[in-house]
Amino acid sequence: MKKRKEIAYINYMKCFGMIYLMSWHTGLRYINTLSIEFFLQMFVFISGYFYKDYYSKNLLLFYKKRISGLYLPFVFYCTSFLILNNFFVKCNIYPPEMALNFSKSIKLFYQILMLTYTPQLAGAMWFVSSLFIISIVFSLASRFSLLLWGKMGKLRHQEITRCLIVVTLYIIGIYYIRKKVPAMIDVSLVLLLFYYLGFLFREFEQIIPMNFPFFIISIALIIFLSRIGFIEFSQRQYIHPLFVVMCGIAGIYFNLYIAKKMPPNSSSKCITSIMSYIGKNSMAILALHLLSYKIISFFIIITHHLPPTKLSDFPTIKSVTQQLKILYITAGIFIPIGIKFIYESLRQRITFFAVR
Repeated sequence: MKKRKEIAYINYMKCFGMIYLMSWHTGLRYINTLSIEFFLQMFVFISGYFYKDYYSKNLLLFYKKRISGLYLPFVFYCTSFLILNNFFVKCNIYPPEMALNFSKSIKLFYQILMLTYTPQLAGAMWFVSSLFIISIVFSLASRFSLLLWGKMGKLRHQEITRCLIVVTLYIIGIYYIRKKVPAMIDVSLVLLLFYYLGFLFREFEQIIPMNFPFFIISIALIIFLSRIGFIEFSQRQYIHPLFVVMCGIAGIYFNLYIAKKMPPNSSSKCITSIMSYIGKNSMAILALHLLSYKIISFFIIITHHLPPTKLSDFPTIKSVTQQLKILYITAGIFIPIGIKFIYESLRQRITFFAVR
């Protein structure tokens, strides 16, 4: 198959998502309490957007893509942080009680392979393991509906079957939140619905209106719902099944509208290019932003004459100002993409000299 086509507004939405994630982890006032209602649903929606029914007939191809794109990065980053664990303890990045012996490290490495453990500084990678499970479950649901109705050419029956499977799994995921299941399976079943919505959006994108009145309604709905409560997927806090759906759809529409209306003219080309690069490198940001925060924490410790042990405060030094939280967010985005840019540049140079 051809390489996945880059779609500008999708990369912008990923960029927005990274800002929302940073806002939640730093506790940036106002943005964090609004964005938590929808940004994870939006990320899953984006992933579902790129699922093609072609994959339902070629599961092996799809699984190879998901393993290389999700599973292997998850294992690589989590294992890297696990290896560095005791070094982080010596540097006060982790508190002393987080030191690991060899036997414990081996057990945790096995859990990483099983998608059931993320080191503290790679904590956000739980979402990657969940997204991997979501994509596998959706492909199996699609394959089942294809085998059931595909040979008879009943496409409507096929889609209804897939829809019923997804909705059923959504309800199971919501109401089994108190059950202990491995690898965020229950959360994955809840988010599966938004993967399906992303897939449907791609199919019907041309007839879905993007207009200002709906945009205003989506903003009003997000603000109203945030007054009722907030969603916390990692803690299985959903409020109500319809609450999750309403927040997700309103937030997705809000971001779709802004991303699609981003001006393409030359005056904004620099900004949109940066946003696009951030969106395309969201995996690196997801994996490295919490470590990047430590650089800002170190700076605060030096300038405010705080004890070195404050470096182990997680995810940021407690009770920092809103201005410093913005600094954390900036570092959490630009340090990882800076590292990625340097890595890509070096790899290209090595490749160039190897070919010569």
